[in-house]
Amino acid sequence: MYAMLLLTFVAAGLTCGLGSVYSLLRSNATTRLGLVSGAEVESWRLAEFRRLELLGKSETPALYHDSSVAGDGTSGCLVASGSLIAFTGSGAKHTTLPLATSQLTTEPTPTGMVVELSLDNQSAACQFFSTDEGNRFADMLRAEARLAKPPIEPEDTVE
Repeated sequence: MYAMLLLTFVAAGLTCGLGSVYSLLRSNATTRLGLVSGAEVESWRLAEFRRLELLGKSETPALYHDSSVAGDGTSGCLVASGSLIAFTGSGAKHTTLPLATSQLTTEPTPTGMVVELSLDNQSAACQFFSTDEGNRFADMLRAEARLAKPPIEPEDTVE
C-alpha cells in the first residue's frame, strides 16, 4: 500500500520534472526572429556588436532585425545614431548609411520583402521573411530619417 503511494508520487514528480525541462528547452529554442526594439536585444548580442564596433561602448540600437534563417544573428540590420547598419558574417562585413540623406526603397520578394537604403554607389539591404515586418521597418526608417535631418532654419526676410 505504501509502496504504491510512493510510486505514484515518484511518477508524478518525474512527469512534472520532464515536462518542465522540455518547456525550458523549447522556450530557448524559439528565439524571436524578425524586428525588435533595441531594448529587447539580448545583452550578449549587444556585447558582440560593440566588440565589432558596430555600436558604441554604451550604445543601444533603436531597432534590430535578425535576418538570418537560423535566428543566430549572423546577418541583420541595426538602426543606431541616425544610421542603418546592415551586416553579414556575424558582423565581419557591414555597411553603414546615414538615414537622413539616403534613399529608401522596398521590394517584395517571393519569401517576403527587401528594404534597401542607398546613397551614391553604396547600398544596404535588409531581408524580411514577413511583408508586414518589412513595411513596419520601412515606416520606422522614414520616421528615424525625419528625426535625423537637421531642422530647416527660416530665412530672414527684409521688407
